[in-house]
Amino acid sequence: MTGQLKITDLDLTAYIDGELDAARVRAVEGALSRDERLAARVDSYRADKNMLKSIYGPLAEHSIPSAWTDLARAIPDPAARARRPWQLVGAAAALFLIVLGGLRFYEGWRRPVPTVDVIEAALGARNDRPSAQKTVAVLSIGEARRYDAALVDIVGVNVQVPALGSMGYQVTGLKFYEHAAEIEYHDGKGRLFTLYLR
Repeated sequence: MTGQLKITDLDLTAYIDGELDAARVRAVEGALSRDERLAARVDSYRADKNMLKSIYGPLAEHSIPSAWTDLARAIPDPAARARRPWQLVGAAAALFLIVLGGLRFYEGWRRPVPTVDVIEAALGARNDRPSAQKTVAVLSIGEARRYDAALVDIVGVNVQVPALGSMGYQVTGLKFYEHAAEIEYHDGKGRLFTLYLR
């Protein structure tokens, strides 16, 4: 927004191309005189237009090859042309292949990823096997978030300690293993809830 008048990119390109009426030209020029960033954008658009003109301008001097115009004129009216049976067979075969490929993709997508080793590792961590290399007790999510960088280093992805207070769980501790981390939460009844990340 410049002053009371909103100048859009469409206004700027129309201004550069000389397609605005006189009143709109005055409005755009007034906005350009007051707004350096807007004027710089117009300069950038002009530079782009000049570059395109220098690259593609020489092509405009060449006439369209007659073979192309003959080919365009030879295309029959689609409504008047009857479909050939082999075209229908080809369309049906293509549709069949698309459906088959989609089903294979869907089956591969919904096939569960083997998680037995992750579950065993999580249960092992829960039973302190293997023993944690570092255990930290925390009193709040703010205190737990101080360990986000360590969590990223261990797990290898950009994660942070989740805040589960809206679900009734408060973070109470973190355990760090060689290639995994466990985040402990307790609810108001003292029940334990853990997240195991690897």
